[in-house]
Amino acid sequence: MASSKGIGAFLRAIWLQCLNRAHDRVFGSHLNEVPVCLGAAHNVQPSKWTLSDPKPSGSWQWDGLLWAVPKHRRTNQVNMTRRRAKEKLYKRTTDLVACEKCGNPRRIGFLCSHCLKHIREETHKIKDALFASWKENNSGEVIQGKENVILYEGEEAREQDKNKNIVEMNRKRPSWFQKDLL
Repeated sequence: MASSKGIGAFLRAIWLQCLNRAHDRVFGSHLNEVPVCLGAAHNVQPSKWTLSDPKPSGSWQWDGLLWAVPKHRRTNQVNMTRRRAKEKLYKRTTDLVACEKCGNPRRIGFLCSHCLKHIREETHKIKDALFASWKENNSGEVIQGKENVILYEGEEAREQDKNKNIVEMNRKRPSWFQKDLL
């Protein structure tokens, strides 16, 4: 059985051989050889290995090829823990308030989804009435270039709205749709 001092010296010798081989591959083993790193930069071919030069076995060719491959397979427990980490879980929203118009919950800074549905319905009705008024006034004048004014039941056009395209709606104005939005 070898002593611990003998094993340390043996491992140190192997380590020095590996370092020398790596140094020879990068910087060249002789003074007249062009180092590999300089050969690539100056388009100079490095000298070919000769049979008399002691070279390492073919294993050095594969040294850097498999560096990015994991050594061990991840277990199912590790995968599940990583996939269902606390950072990836849905967070509870604490910024909910009641809508002022309908009372349904909504997030602060966002429109209420219930009210938004009514806004979309009213917008579609306004668009339909607008297209109908364009078809009625198809007397050759360009109506699409004019401004449009929406008038509901009981409303009359103002003096400043006389030269604009007036669209009349046969229903009462919704409370959330103000006459002067701007």
